[in-house]
Amino acid sequence: MKIAHISAEFLNVPLGSEFRPTWNPGVVQRSALTTLVKVESDDGLVGIGAGPCSGPAGAQLIENQFNRLLVGLDPLRIE
Repeated sequence: MKIAHISAEFLNVPLGSEFRPTWNPGVVQRSALTTLVKVESDDGLVGIGAGPCSGPAGAQLIENQFNRLLVGLDPLRIE
């Protein structure tokens, strides 16, 4: 099994109600910003992860660099 493709998508997900993070007093969030990353294998398996990112340009950078560096490698070698 080898990594076949990696995709990254920046998401602005609306929240059901206002969120006031305790670690950032005075801030009111109405949406959550995150980047969704999918790692697809040549066997058809897909791994999904999410985390913070600096917008659409950051997601594009992740996609470009991770594809360049990781496609063709064994996805089970996590070191």
